[in-house]
Amino acid sequence: SPRTAARTARGIAVHQALEARGESPLLVMSGGRGPGEPTSHATLMGDAARAAGVPPSTLRIEAESHSTLQNALYSRDILGPAAEGPLILVTHRYHLPRAWASFRWAGMADLTLVSAEGPGDPPEIGGLWNEGIKWPGNAARAALYSAATAIGLEESAVRPLLR
Repeated sequence: SPRTAARTARGIAVHQALEARGESPLLVMSGGRGPGEPTSHATLMGDAARAAGVPPSTLRIEAESHSTLQNALYSRDILGPAAEGPLILVTHRYHLPRAWASFRWAGMADLTLVSAEGPGDPPEIGGLWNEGIKWPGNAARAALYSAATAIGLEESAVRPLLR
C-alpha cells in the first residue's frame, strides 16, 4: 500500500544516512499478513530494502505481528540486547504516539521517532480515525498481558492476546 511504501522508504533512507556516517545499524522491517495476503508486509518491505542496497547482515524481518503491541514485543526479541540501546522508530505521524507507547511498554526506552511523511509533506491521515479506537484497546490488552505475565503465565501463551 502507499502507506507501507512510505514507511519503507523513510526507514531505508534513515538506515542509509546512518551508514553514510559510518554506523552499522540494524533495520527491522515489521508486519504480518493481512487477511488473504500471501506475503507479510515485513517480507515485502525487506525485499524493497535489499533492492535499495541495505546489506542483508543489517536487515531483520519480523513477519508475525498483527498489532503494534506484538510488533513491539517481536521486534524486541529480534533485536536482543540492541533493544536496550537507542532505536529509531519510523511510522506515520498519526501513529507515532501509540507506537511510542507500545515500544516503551515492551521495554524499549531510548526511542527517536521519525515520521514516514517527509518535511513539508501533508500528513497521512488515512488511519487517524482508527487511533481513537485502538488506544483504549491497546491499553486494555497491554494491562491484561502484563497482569498475566506478572502472575507467572508464560509469555508465549499470552502473546495471542495482543493481536
